[in-house]
Order: sequence, then C-alpha cells, then structure tokens
Amino acid sequence: MTRFLSAEHFLEVENDNQGDRYGLGDSESVEPQSWLTDRLTAGAEYLLLRPSFSNATALYSNTRSGGTGAFTPYNSSLNALNYNFNYASGVRGFLGYRVSPDAMIRFSYMNLAATTAVLGTASGNFSGGNGTIILGPYATDALAPGGTIRSTMEMNIGVYDLEIAKRLDLAPETTGEPPLWDTAWGCGLQTTASRPQSIIKIQCPGQQIFW
Repeated sequence: MTRFLSAEHFLEVENDNQGDRYGLGDSESVEPQSWLTDRLTAGAEYLLLRPSFSNATALYSNTRSGGTGAFTPYNSSLNALNYNFNYASGVRGFLGYRVSPDAMIRFSYMNLAATTAVLGTASGNFSGGNGTIILGPYATDALAPGGTIRSTMEMNIGVYDLEIAKRLDLAPETTGEPPLWDTAWGCGLQTTASRPQSIIKIQCPGQQIFW
C-alpha cells in the first residue's frame, strides 16, 4: 500500500543546513562518530480517536402496535440498536533511521482500545399486538416485559507501519537559489491486528444468563 506521509513525520530539528527541515540534512550533518544521534530518531504521539464500524448493529428491537389482542391485526417494525463508541486514548510510537542524507526508513506502532455497550429492554404485551421484544446475537432474545439484553463490545487494535521517505526539493525560480518548497514523498507497508470481543448479558425476570 502506498502512503503519502505528512511533513510532521520528519520534523526533528531545524538548523542552518539546507533541507534539514525534515531531519534529513545534508552530508555534513551526519558524522561517523555521531551516527547514533544523527541517524536515529524516535518519538511518540498521543491520539484521541473515536472507533467506528460500517456494520455496528448490537441488538434489534421488534415493536408491535395497534393490536387489540391475540390473532388481531397490528403494525410491526424492526429497528437496529447500534454500538456508539466514545473517544478513546491511544499511543503511537516510532523509531526511524536515516539511510542517506535525504532518506529515512521508519517503523511505527499504534494501539487503541475502546469499549461500548447497548442495552435493550422488552416491554408491553408483544403477543397481544402492543409491545416490544429485544433480539440479540447468538439466537438470544428478551421476550417477557422487563427482560433486558446488554451487548458489550470490547476492541483492541494494533497498527504496524514500515515506511521509507525521501526529501523532494521543488525547483526554485532562479537557478542556485534554495528550493521554494521543501517536501517529502514516501511509501510503505501497513498491517492491522484487531481483537474485537462481544459480551452478551441477558436478564429475564427471575434469572440471569451470561454469554
């Protein structure tokens, strides 16, 4: 996967060396006896993110209305109750190495953990055409009035990146002048390890069931 990297990824030091804006300075800035400080770079970022899923359905509520008793006409609707994550804290750390005066290779890792829950409660006289029942995953349901299903989603995501970036100086208007724009291009590989876990708790009048 090709990735275009922002300038902040390489903003390490600023000095009088041309092109060192991204920490990719000229050959005079890298000395053999100081390779540890001149070639290695490391750092960490604090992240505040909100997880989101394309299919975030936790439970379904089935509602009947307009009925006057068993075996009488009624209106029925089926509604999805979705997971809704709040913002969660995460950390991304990176370690980079300058393979040349104007190129860098970098490994980074990001971790994010978040938890959310949805509660559905059955009510009314569903069999009589006026009430609501709750349908959950794994063939679970809450049919009796007052019965509940609580669906909890716990997720832990790790993202691994291996990137290489190179300085790209755009030509100045006048030959011999410093570049008007000091930019960088890059590409890399990314893999993601995700460990979602769902916990279902059913509470019916007089009993509790855990999944």
